[in-house]
Amino acid sequence: MTKDELIKHLHKIVRQDPVVNEIMKAAGGDFDSIKDTLQDLYKQYFIDTATWGLDIWEKQLGIKIDYSRSLANRRSLIKAKLRGEGKIDAEKIKSVVDAWTNGNVDVELSSGKIKVTFNDVLGIPDEIEVVKATLEDIKPAHLALLFYFIYLTWDQFDAYNKTWDEWDALNLTWDQRETYQE
Repeated sequence: MTKDELIKHLHKIVRQDPVVNEIMKAAGGDFDSIKDTLQDLYKQYFIDTATWGLDIWEKQLGIKIDYSRSLANRRSLIKAKLRGEGKIDAEKIKSVVDAWTNGNVDVELSSGKIKVTFNDVLGIPDEIEVVKATLEDIKPAHLALLFYFIYLTWDQFDAYNKTWDEWDALNLTWDQRETYQE
């Protein structure tokens, strides 16, 4: 809040006083600082905007704090932990996995197995080990956990209409070719 914003709320006669102007100038800076602090504090109440508040979320949920992880990955882990509470069913597992992939995931529970198929992410998604660990943590111990990943098919590969020389010019590893997208 600037000095001018504060002064406009005062009577016309007082607005011209140099002492009042100096007080309002100092107070305006303090109000701005308080406003910024309150806005930052407000952001910590929400997982998607929290920064330093992620530590509090993680402590409350019993998650080991790991500063080497990105904020996005820490947020995903918190969301997954919150979504994993209660009875476990296919919808709950899908919700937990979606916290990382934000994509199309199919979950099937049958014959003592949980089958998770990633439909939108080519190859093995980032942070798959954390996804596995989180699912292992929330699923019943007697259920096996199976993951299915999709890769570039030969038909999709051919649809790019590239010669082998053009593919070679891209300098892709085999793993990169299997997950290639233009």
